[in-house]
Amino acid sequence: SVPAVPETAIVNYENESFLLVYVKEINSAYYFKKVKVSTGRNTNNFIELTGQLPSNKFLINGVYNIKVE
Repeated sequence: SVPAVPETAIVNYENESFLLVYVKEINSAYYFKKVKVSTGRNTNNFIELTGQLPSNKFLINGVYNIKVE
């Protein structure tokens, strides 16, 4: 089997794909790090990752509602 994530977890920016990986929570504010990933096939609303999953804690929904600093 290969790692795959929901389509909603992928951020596409300037022809590259990223996951927002959880870093920490301080006073109800969540912090994420943008991590570049290599993607493969897209099946049933999931996208194959051709490399290793960078973390087991990442944002899977609402990535377009995040303020990026």
